[in-house]
Amino acid sequence: MNKKDFKPIALLITLVLVFMLSSTLFAGDWPYWRGINGNGISTETGWNPKALTNPNIVWKTNVGKGHSTVAIKGNYLYTMGNQAITSGKETMHEDVVYCIDIRTGKEIWRYAYPCQEGRFPGPRSTPVIDGSSLYTISQEGHLFCFNALNGMVTWKRNILSEGLTKVSDWGFSFSPVIEGDLLILNAGKSGIALNKKNGKVVWKSAPEKGGLASPVLFDFDGKRMAAIVGSNTLHTVDVKTGKVQWSYEWSSHADPIVFNNDLIYLSAGMARTKRGRALLKMKTNNSEPEVLWYHNNPNYAFQSWIILNGYAYGFRRSNKEFLQCIDLKTGEEKWNKDMGDWGSLMAADGKLIILDGDGDLVIAEASPDVYKEISSAKVIRMKNWQSYPRDDPNACWTAPVLSNGRIYCRNTYGDLVSVDVK
Repeated sequence: MNKKDFKPIALLITLVLVFMLSSTLFAGDWPYWRGINGNGISTETGWNPKALTNPNIVWKTNVGKGHSTVAIKGNYLYTMGNQAITSGKETMHEDVVYCIDIRTGKEIWRYAYPCQEGRFPGPRSTPVIDGSSLYTISQEGHLFCFNALNGMVTWKRNILSEGLTKVSDWGFSFSPVIEGDLLILNAGKSGIALNKKNGKVVWKSAPEKGGLASPVLFDFDGKRMAAIVGSNTLHTVDVKTGKVQWSYEWSSHADPIVFNNDLIYLSAGMARTKRGRALLKMKTNNSEPEVLWYHNNPNYAFQSWIILNGYAYGFRRSNKEFLQCIDLKTGEEKWNKDMGDWGSLMAADGKLIILDGDGDLVIAEASPDVYKEISSAKVIRMKNWQSYPRDDPNACWTAPVLSNGRIYCRNTYGDLVSVDVK
């Protein structure tokens, strides 16, 4: 082999290695909504819960209005926002999908398309990373598959204009999920599955309004299943066929949580006859579930909850916003903490990572005994902070994300910060 031959071969080897690494997920990655295990809990360890005592904000940027949280793989971060484009007396709006370098906060690529900002403005969905592909959906039903590295469109369609589904008053708010070659959506009566490679329909349900929560995947009774909260009903669906196994009246913005192999925790209930929270026990042979307990509470919030060691942690809306700890054996409250307005959370290494509505990031123990704060800091400086229910609030409603020693937080106006907690 001469020297002229060596350089092309070395380049080819490098490209192959880059491709292989791009298809690998590491413990610190957060490639889609609610993380690798779909439960809002990171497996990351070695970070410092006391770091917010002296906070280090590495970078900050703005990605436009919206509620999309971040998806992270390697050095790439993906999120969405909506921005106004003014030309003379006319103002147009467009959604923007961003790829950002997590080390610097600098934009790598963006893709924009016309989309109204909507009520409570901007996208609600979080991008999904799968290998070298990126999937996004807008509140108006624009569904895209991108090359995650360069932003080129692989395929696109609009599930609303094509008549596959109807849209709720709040727009499409769920994040898609991947199962094998399927891209599963909470659209239609009980879900839609598309081929992730080309966007073609594999199975679909009646073209009715879907729900706001994301599909949740789990295994039960020898089948791969999805829990999909439709407009007013929880459906459990055979992922391969789309066939509904059983249904239970329930309406909620928050994701259902499947745990201990056969239990489903439901929070933030909004159905006409069922509000509050409930615990269901699934049965074999497609039988209807047993309701282990149900607590009627007309006050709700839309954020999804966390389950750790037999207890659930999440937010309940009343006159104020309370972080709660619930005993899953009984459904009874163990404690609550006033967090201001509309907080959100995730968990890692036995700790709760909380972002309140006013931009305060808090690390607390995940303990059923008492609320115990470890450290906190104001990481987003809010201006003219407005609380719900105003139609154009300036607040932090989006769940924070811990990835590779940094916590990422954003507000509804698109201010995005990276906080070092190594």
